[in-house]
Amino acid sequence: MTRARPFPLAVPFLTSLLLVAPLLPAAPADAADRPADARIGGELAQSRCTACHVVAATGGGTDQAPALPAVAVARSDGELAAFLARPHGAMPPISLTRQEIADLVAYLGTLRPPPP
Repeated sequence: MTRARPFPLAVPFLTSLLLVAPLLPAAPADAADRPADARIGGELAQSRCTACHVVAATGGGTDQAPALPAVAVARSDGELAAFLARPHGAMPPISLTRQEIADLVAYLGTLRPPPP
């Protein structure tokens, strides 16, 4: 007596998957794979931060929280990224992707004065 295979379609399915997979288009690159973009970070700051912060040295926003140029000078890129990943204190809860955080940090870097 021949014993029935528990998954009779498994072998043909896996074989066809292995043959077809290389022909499928590659998945688009994850957004986190692109370099940080200060321009996008500036747009993000304008849309998400002006309710509480002055966003640029030229003004724009409110003074309910520290001005972003002052924050940029006072903190390193690493500190800014860590804070944006888990904001605390009086800052409202925000949800940013890693790419948005990288873009914001790149923008904040443009607000620092040039080194002497």
